Amino acid sequence: MGALIAVAGCWLAACGTGQSGGPAGATTVPASQLALRPSPQGDYTVGVPVGWSAQPVAGTDFLKLTRGGSTSSIDVFPGIVVSDLRYQEQEDSCDQAYEADPFTAPNLTTCSSAAVQTQLQDSSRPWTPQQALQVILTALGQSASFGTPVLTATSSDSAAFRVAGVAQGQPLSTSGFITVLSVRNPLLASGSGSGWTSVALLGACQAPSGQARQVQAVCSQVLGSFHPAAVFWSNLASQLAGRYQQEEQILLQIGDTDAAGFAQSGQLIGQWGSSMQQLQTRVYQSIQASSLDTGQHAIAALGGNNLEQDPGTGAVYSLPAGFGGYCLDTTGTTAVVGSGVTPGVDGCATVLRATS
Repeated sequence: MGALIAVAGCWLAACGTGQSGGPAGATTVPASQLALRPSPQGDYTVGVPVGWSAQPVAGTDFLKLTRGGSTSSIDVFPGIVVSDLRYQEQEDSCDQAYEADPFTAPNLTTCSSAAVQTQLQDSSRPWTPQQALQVILTALGQSASFGTPVLTATSSDSAAFRVAGVAQGQPLSTSGFITVLSVRNPLLASGSGSGWTSVALLGACQAPSGQARQVQAVCSQVLGSFHPAAVFWSNLASQLAGRYQQEEQILLQIGDTDAAGFAQSGQLIGQWGSSMQQLQTRVYQSIQASSLDTGQHAIAALGGNNLEQDPGTGAVYSLPAGFGGYCLDTTGTTAVVGSGVTPGVDGCATVLRATS
């Protein structure tokens, strides 16, 4: 769980200035130049602001953005299989105990059996955003401590959240956005019940208390620039199906009786993978539709912003969707958005164009 690093803050406070321009009803919002960066496995892209760097989180397709000389960070964690987190934690504990001393470690069969029972229990129902966030924060407890999160639902499977935390003795302001999508998984059905696999997409920022508002605007732009590749969900489905197949083989090798009920045939794995891939349209629509109202207009949640480009310099900016025109002012750090934008009007200096 060390791979799941601390999360934190931009969502509930207004990220735009909300200032009205002239009669055209133009609005100004912060604009940060971004460089589009692919994820470690190429399954999505996200914008990285000038002065920030993106590091892959070891063993995952996640990215953590940091800024030199600052403890603030922006985390893009799409595809956390929350229904498997406690199982994986128990399996890791079994492995570590065995590697430390195989003679005093718990019986490997018994230890794995207990982990599988936890997995079946956690896969017996679809997860809510609150349940998913709580298990993620618990996993993060090794590197930070968190209070009780406050969630504001934006749909039945999505929520904005805010939670106070402490890391290395430093108070943290933590907030973000989480959406959870669940799919029936016959591999994890127990008894007469249904099996479910629940996957969370988490976009979040972290900043020391008192500094969160300073990074709110750039945080919103980065998370809004998230764009999944066409293969994102099919690749995730394939990876999970392969992992469940491997788990079944390990259980059979150690003689665990749970293996018989864990998977009946390879055909079930194929069926589950297919149903997972069918979520792609729903996931995309859910992300686009789930936005947080920040006063003057809605700043879309993870992945909902427009990517606009300066035709002269090629610089890319992540800006709120839903406006007819976008341009930069003379400073290059503020965008003017509205139903239409004209150079020289409402502070507009350079008209931006949608990226191809």
